[in-house]
Parts: sequence; structure tokens; C-alpha cells
Amino acid sequence: MIELKPLTFSNREQFIRNNQEANNYGALEKFGRRDDHFEEYGTIISRETIENSIDGSEAYRIMQGGKEYLNFIHIRAAIGI
Repeated sequence: MIELKPLTFSNREQFIRNNQEANNYGALEKFGRRDDHFEEYGTIISRETIENSIDGSEAYRIMQGGKEYLNFIHIRAAIGI
């Protein structure tokens, strides 16, 4: 069963780390390193960028079988929807 769970404060740190790891993997490994641009040492997307996105939107975790499958941020406020 797949569930959509809103991000809670207790999940925030793991959510941020998961997003940084996923962005690093996509930008540096999966699609090949195209440049050396890092927002923060060792990570493509900085903690601050993710925190600003979370704080100005709705963040969710997709759960499958009780385990986290994916994270996403719905940035409704930024586009006025």
C-alpha cells in the first residue's frame, strides 16, 4: 500500500539529508558530472535551499509498505496556486 504522509518536524532532518543525497546522485553519478557547482561544500543543493523550500510550501513523504519510498516538496505558494 502506498501512503502520502505530510512532513513532520521529527522527519525534517532525514528529509533534508535524503534530498541532498538524491540530488547528488542525480547530478554527479546518474547523469554524469557536468560542472563543479556546489551550493554548499560536498552537496549540489544546500541545506538552506531545502529548508527555504520546505518552509514556503508543503512537503510530503511517499511511504510504501511502511518504509519511505520518496520525498517531494509541493511549492504551491511560490506559483500562487
